[in-house]
Amino acid sequence: MIYPKFLKDGDTIGITALSMGIDDKKLESFEKSMDNLHSKGFNTFFTSNVYSNEKLVSSSSTTRAKEFNDLVTDDKINMIMSARGGDFIFDCLEFIDYSLLLDNPKWVQGYSDPTSLLFTITTKYDIATIYGNNAGSYDEEHKCYDDSISILKGDFPIQNSFSLNPTDWKCLNGSFEESGILIGGCIECLRFVIGTEYDNVSNFVNKYKKYGFIWYFDLFDITSYDLYNVLVQFKNAGWFKYAKAFIFGRVCIPNTIDDSYSYEDAIKDALGDTNIVINADIGHIRPTFSIINGALGNISVKDNNATLKMSFIDKN
Repeated sequence: MIYPKFLKDGDTIGITALSMGIDDKKLESFEKSMDNLHSKGFNTFFTSNVYSNEKLVSSSSTTRAKEFNDLVTDDKINMIMSARGGDFIFDCLEFIDYSLLLDNPKWVQGYSDPTSLLFTITTKYDIATIYGNNAGSYDEEHKCYDDSISILKGDFPIQNSFSLNPTDWKCLNGSFEESGILIGGCIECLRFVIGTEYDNVSNFVNKYKKYGFIWYFDLFDITSYDLYNVLVQFKNAGWFKYAKAFIFGRVCIPNTIDDSYSYEDAIKDALGDTNIVINADIGHIRPTFSIINGALGNISVKDNNATLKMSFIDKN
């Protein structure tokens, strides 16, 4: 696993609109996010499409890929963040030159729609990525953002479940503690990867099988019925081979159609008697953990509270 260089004070974060750009509704919070990143010692650089937004996407698929590729090869850029989420990042994956990233490994970070890119970079090209915040998500003061900044600077804080949440982490089959390679993202985006040329999961899980895996899923608006079917699809495709635990974030926009089949029902029916926790601090509902895809994670969940520790795989 390739772990890019961490940031230091004065380094520059390249921000690009891999999916949606920043429109008037997001302008104030985005500018506040930039102020907060600057206050932490970072500089920022914007590609030309950051403030562009037409038909729910910043620019053409080829333009978005080119602007990403340019950030990868720019020696003045130390890491790359997606400006925000959206729905259309998948169509630019074919135009990204992944060989450039292999030659110039940099942290790539985002959440929601950027899942497809992050997941591909880690599972197909063995470069760790960060699922936690888009660039426009740093508009508040909270420990979760301090943890995110610490991770960018190479410190691995112990992330604990946040007491401010109205819901608690819930184990479906009892308390547990497990270690394994962390991998996952927004499940609505991951379902587009399966069976395509970007689906290298079988090779990935076999390569790192001695560690086992902790899968985490961010749920946006998937129905409980679709969640069951997607999880079964992943399982049948071999994605969950060597899985040790599953973490599900709080559903951003719940859609169970009716009360007869809950998300809990769907998850238990699909995954059975294994280590499962739901209502986790992962995904669209703040505050959230920052997770390094490709890191070795240790997750402990007991009495509705959780602790996540991360470390790097021994390169030997």
